[in-house]
Amino acid sequence: MRISTMPTGTLAGLVGLTLATPAAASLIVVDWTGDFAIPDIVDPPGVFIDIEVTPDPLGMNEIRDLDVGFMIQSTWQGDLIIAIEHVESGRFHRVLDRPGAPEAGFFGFSADNYGNLATGEPFILDDEADNPYDVPFVGSPGIPDVTGRWQPDTDPLSSFDGDTIIGTWRVWFADQGGGDLAFVRQITLTFDTIPTPGALALLVLAAIRTRRRRQTGTP
Repeated sequence: MRISTMPTGTLAGLVGLTLATPAAASLIVVDWTGDFAIPDIVDPPGVFIDIEVTPDPLGMNEIRDLDVGFMIQSTWQGDLIIAIEHVESGRFHRVLDRPGAPEAGFFGFSADNYGNLATGEPFILDDEADNPYDVPFVGSPGIPDVTGRWQPDTDPLSSFDGDTIIGTWRVWFADQGGGDLAFVRQITLTFDTIPTPGALALLVLAAIRTRRRRQTGTP
């Protein structure tokens, strides 16, 4: 686990242990790394990677915002459907659905890779990005080694707002085209969180914004 802190100032509105407006938040970053092969032509929801997230020591467990980063080695971007499920809450949402298809062609974008494997820069899904990675914002054949921030092209990640980080985050992958290969190399869940009820006493002791990075991997 690699931990770094990033101060953003002190809390405001504290009376005893009562916080009128939560002014502190925490960025909790959970990395999965491995070498996960996505089978060629598998129907949704497909195959999955489970990422276990444990409670935050300071009680910063309620999701205010979620971004998801990927490094995927793929020989045809338009084959892939990606969905995210929080197993404990039962929330399940598609976040990427065969970009480029059918507007740029029946098989979608033919460019390679999500994220740049050479530089380590990921492809990030972020509700606050300017555009989704899809037509009409991106033309055929797509962007090779595409990086940067993009809106989900199906369900917004805000669908998880108010949920807890705790539990199993299941990331689903389905390949809808034959003849091309895809391997998941990295997934990064970035939770912008606020205190859950009952955590304010701990919050008083931690009046800075913190960034804690956790490492997980393939057993």
